[in-house]
Amino acid sequence: MSNLNADYNMLKKTTIDYLLRLKNAETPTDIKQQFLDSYRRFNAKMKLMTELITKIEQYKLEIIDYYCEDPQTFSFDDFFKIFHDFCSNLIRAREVLTFLK
Repeated sequence: MSNLNADYNMLKKTTIDYLLRLKNAETPTDIKQQFLDSYRRFNAKMKLMTELITKIEQYKLEIIDYYCEDPQTFSFDDFFKIFHDFCSNLIRAREVLTFLK
C-alpha cells in the first residue's frame, strides 16, 4: 500500500508540474488545448483514484480495529500473507484428508 501511495503522489506531482509548464505564456495555444483536454480526463481518473485510496485507508483502519492490531506496525502485505498461508494450508489439509479416505 505504501508503494501505491508513493507512486500515486509522484504521478500527481509530475502532472501538476506539467500543468504549470503548460500554463506558461510561451506555450502555443493549440498545444495547450490538446494537453488540457488530456489533463481533464486524467484529472477525473485521479479523483477516482483518490477516492479509492481513501476507501482502502478506511478499510485498513477497520481491519486494524477489528483485529486489535498496532496501527504503527500494521502491514497489508503481512496481513494478506497470513490469510494466504492459512488458505493454502487448509486446501492442503483437505487434499490430504481426501487422499486418506
